[in-house]
Amino acid sequence: MNSVQAYRLDGPNSEDFDVDFSTFDIPYLIVRSSLDSQRLSSYSLLLTTSDHGEPPRATSIQLNITVLNINDSIPIFVQSIYSIDIREDTVIGTTILKIEAINDNNEKIFYELLTESPFIIDRLTGRIQLSKTLDYEREKSYRLIVKAYENLIPTYASIFIRIIDINDNPVSMQIKVEGDITIKQKQNDKTVLFLQEDTPLGTTIAHVILNDLDSSGKFISILDFSYMFKNLPRNTK
Repeated sequence: MNSVQAYRLDGPNSEDFDVDFSTFDIPYLIVRSSLDSQRLSSYSLLLTTSDHGEPPRATSIQLNITVLNINDSIPIFVQSIYSIDIREDTVIGTTILKIEAINDNNEKIFYELLTESPFIIDRLTGRIQLSKTLDYEREKSYRLIVKAYENLIPTYASIFIRIIDINDNPVSMQIKVEGDITIKQKQNDKTVLFLQEDTPLGTTIAHVILNDLDSSGKFISILDFSYMFKNLPRNTK
């Protein structure tokens, strides 16, 4: 599989911006030069991504950037990137994080989650709560995009949520027999193996396979059971 290996910006004055993907391997468009809306109020750039395949494949998207006057008020997140860990047995309704954006005109700021996930956000307070049951075995992490706005001009932040595995899965067991050995499962959950009375000592008669899905104790173990009893006379009771 050839993952994305390179990003390139093209267009007039493209050197004012750059692409940085050093954080969580997710690309971010960053400002490299001082911006001046009086000098240049907009940019039209082409972002191209490519891989290292043979031959390499590339795709491009158009980026239109508007530079606002410094007197235009837009919200600014206190943090642009949040990262937290939560347990998979976290109770629904628990507040896991409170994000905050500020502005310089004391206008009310509203929040909105742009990513489908088992989380919801209070649009007035920025509190993020769990709304659905988590399952580490199904989804180990989430990346949320949050929008903050007071008018038509929004700002964004990213939230990375890692799920901590809890030992909530029972160990499963499977028995596989060898050769002429037969197996029978009784109603009382007892497993009975049947073998010939002349079975040689040391013969492997069954494999017991144990499987634990939880990462904290994840294992697949195979136990060999051998016939180690002395042959007894048929009239022995």
